[in-house]
Amino acid sequence: MKHMLPLIRRGDGRGAIINIASVTGIRGSGVFVSYSASKSGLIGFTRALARQCAAANDGVRVNAIAPGIIDTPIFARLEGVAGTSSQDASASAAGLVPLGRPGRPEDIAHAAVCLASDEAAYVTGIVLPVDGGLLTG
Repeated sequence: MKHMLPLIRRGDGRGAIINIASVTGIRGSGVFVSYSASKSGLIGFTRALARQCAAANDGVRVNAIAPGIIDTPIFARLEGVAGTSSQDASASAAGLVPLGRPGRPEDIAHAAVCLASDEAAYVTGIVLPVDGGLLTG
């Protein structure tokens, strides 16, 4: 980040940094402890850097996206964890997520496009859950 930030600041006075965190960085996980801890640290880093950039008045915004259960290769690796098959993992995810399905990579991409857009010019320091409502319960 220390090498990238000066490059962003040399631009047109606008910029957006979007970190990819995780809902486990918000609520923790008893199974993936190291992963949760690293994502929690990234959330703290996002907020601290957002404050630093805002204080510098350099037009750089810093936010994070916190994906929930997303149908990616990481999700596919749940097969075999605690004796689950990939079908069991999908069924379990559907039961946990209020919207009834795992997310898709494009769900995360759409959130990133929104945060990077000029329409989000007054948004900095947030963590946007893209989790199908997982954190609601």
